[in-house]
Amino acid sequence: MASFKREVEIMSRIRFPNVCLLLGACTDPDYFCIVQEYLPGGDLASLLEKGRLSSSFYGRMRLASQVARGLLWIHSNGVLHRDLKLENLLLDTHGEVKVCDFGLADNTGGMKFIWDEKGRKGSPLYMAPEVLQKKALNNKVDVYSFGLILWEVLSGKRAFQEHLKHNDLAIFTSAICEKMERPAIPPEKGSKEEGWNNVYVTNLIKRCWSDKPKDRPDFQEIYDELNVLITEGYIKDDWGRTFWLINFPDQDSVPWEEFIKILMCKKTVPLDDGTTFNKGLSMSKKDPDNSKKALCLKLLLAQISGQKNSTFSRVTCENFGKVLAWFGPGIDNDPKSQHKNFLERVAYIARQPWFFGSIDKPDLLLHDGNKPVYMIRLSNEPGYFTIHTTKMKTRIIYTPGVGYKPEGDKEVFPDLVVFAKSKLQAYDAQTGSDYAAIFGEIAQANTGLGAYLAYNFLQNAQDDDPSKSKKH
Repeated sequence: MASFKREVEIMSRIRFPNVCLLLGACTDPDYFCIVQEYLPGGDLASLLEKGRLSSSFYGRMRLASQVARGLLWIHSNGVLHRDLKLENLLLDTHGEVKVCDFGLADNTGGMKFIWDEKGRKGSPLYMAPEVLQKKALNNKVDVYSFGLILWEVLSGKRAFQEHLKHNDLAIFTSAICEKMERPAIPPEKGSKEEGWNNVYVTNLIKRCWSDKPKDRPDFQEIYDELNVLITEGYIKDDWGRTFWLINFPDQDSVPWEEFIKILMCKKTVPLDDGTTFNKGLSMSKKDPDNSKKALCLKLLLAQISGQKNSTFSRVTCENFGKVLAWFGPGIDNDPKSQHKNFLERVAYIARQPWFFGSIDKPDLLLHDGNKPVYMIRLSNEPGYFTIHTTKMKTRIIYTPGVGYKPEGDKEVFPDLVVFAKSKLQAYDAQTGSDYAAIFGEIAQANTGLGAYLAYNFLQNAQDDDPSKSKKH
């Protein structure tokens, strides 16, 4: 009964997005139970076993970052989880990780160290050396377990499986505490997995499972390092990466309204090297043309995320990085460039009648007339565009600062408009794009969409000049 009450008490005061939510508890002697939120995504152990974890390195690091964020909150409330393992990490409907099962959790009571008075607590394969040796312990025991989880998530394997054969805790304790046995990095010789070639990741894992608790990082440090690593992985553009880290340092997604407000702002911030950085693109939201550029970006991000423009609400770090791969650089300092930034390049391409962004079943939209028609859309791979006709498909790779190069061709074009005029003269452009509708450049039934969205954006935008803001 005491342990049940302790678990309920702990869960009731650590409400957080990356911690399983307590809904209630029943104390009837015949029906002891804890009611928690339903998490249909399953646990990471099952997903790993079925090969259903994210296939990308940065996707897996995002999962690890969410675990670290949850543990950072748990530790800040004076609680040690004590049973951190893949089985106790569950996913919700949005793929967010929730730390679960606080049956073995401890309250530190403000003490720097605690002791296991009734024997070791936790799952043996994830126990830190000081737990196995029944020594004084602190929150670094969870950090040790996290190091093993990070290795498992990255490798797609379970740690220490060979020790399950003998099932002897004394032998395992000797291997971990005396022989300093840890999972191999990389798990297989010659592994080309991106993570094992990333010295920041491998060093972080080694620091987490250090035999000395004082040498292990805390979860604030772990979370910060993973956040920078993920941002650098998703956003290859230098300006874009700095923009995200400065404006949204602890977030992998932000509301669209917040994102576009900062993107358009004129504020600057000082950097550690003594220079300053423009937080945004310094573009007035009162300019109708700029509002249309913003609407193009929102439609583009909605399509990339697989959502309807009307319901799209959040910008992810990953999708922002994809946009920059297609339309970067974020800021173009080349005096010969006709576009000052990526948003201008988005609008320049989007206003072309043949551009359809990222769409499903493009073949259904192509209808030949007197001449065959074509459209240009985003390929599944960031940085690639697909030229799509009723007869064929081919790709063009875009390299920021260089230009557009058709696959199998040596010629590089300065922009897609030049390419279309040069190579697609035998075709007519397929019309009906929602992007062109935003600019009101085609007489289609859906052109009202662009006018309505532009008007709505202007009505809701607040000017950067506070002297012109309305008083309520």
